[in-house]
Amino acid sequence: MALRFADYLVAPIVERGHTNRTAYFPGGSAGVGWKHHKTGAVHRGGTTAVVTAELDEIPLFKKIKQ
Repeated sequence: MALRFADYLVAPIVERGHTNRTAYFPGGSAGVGWKHHKTGAVHRGGTTAVVTAELDEIPLFKKIKQ
């Protein structure tokens, strides 16, 4: 389950013992991307990717124009 709030996407890892999960990045139209707040990694809208996080992190992405 990923949660979207306006221009932000939160993809928490909720399974005990896991440090990654598959996340869907909405917005398949051209020019939409999602930038990870900590690493700066950018994912194109309309795609899925495996995201990782340590126990004390929450994967947070900001919608950007590409």
